[in-house]
Amino acid sequence: MVRGMSRTRSLTELFNDLSGLVTLYSMFSFAAMIVFGSPLLYLYRLLDWTSLWSFAAGGAVCAAITYTIMDASNWQSLVMFSVLGTIEGVILRLVLFGVASRPSACA
Repeated sequence: MVRGMSRTRSLTELFNDLSGLVTLYSMFSFAAMIVFGSPLLYLYRLLDWTSLWSFAAGGAVCAAITYTIMDASNWQSLVMFSVLGTIEGVILRLVLFGVASRPSACA
């Protein structure tokens, strides 16, 4: 290897890192959902916030807080946790309210 050139990572190493991160996220996401997500959901109901964007942002914030408490040494993992939290927040919103833009008005 030439000095100054970065070593390229193989696809297997990338998959192991990503699968390890997803496994780590799934282990802690249930606890984070109970600790951080339940009060946030109550606040959303109180403020009548049912938009997809609010749930996506809430999921990202909950995931970022969870990762920061666990281990804040790697910012790339923090970004990946936030992306996974955003996806989880969107899925939670779709499960709770469906695809309607204003579920309270559809009832």
